[in-house]
Amino acid sequence: MYRYNQIGFFVLIVVWFSSTFYFSSKIKIKEQEYIAKKELISKYDTLKNRYSKQTLEKNKKKIIEFLEIFDISYNIKKSNRVKKDILTFELKKKNVNKIISYILNSNVDIYSMKIKKIDKYKISFEVII
Repeated sequence: MYRYNQIGFFVLIVVWFSSTFYFSSKIKIKEQEYIAKKELISKYDTLKNRYSKQTLEKNKKKIIEFLEIFDISYNIKKSNRVKKDILTFELKKKNVNKIISYILNSNVDIYSMKIKKIDKYKISFEVII
């Protein structure tokens, strides 16, 4: 009888240790999967907030307001081919660096851009946004 108690006790200890190691490893794996999914979701949310239609329109309006602050005349046309707005304007050579760097550093989805030299003091800038 005493021998059966010892065998039963050792079997219970072995079962307890094996279940402890098994469940702790499963918990660790599930926790790592949860952290990876959480990081992906946060990256998705930041990209969604940064490049949503409303945000892009708001940034486009900021660029237009910026051009109005510097008293730069601009033209906005709709492109039939790419379904985007074409923003064209002429810049004086002294303001070119500020304005182009502001447009490039803003969070606007720029499809393409063209820079042409008109004369010695003016540059034509065309952006498709």
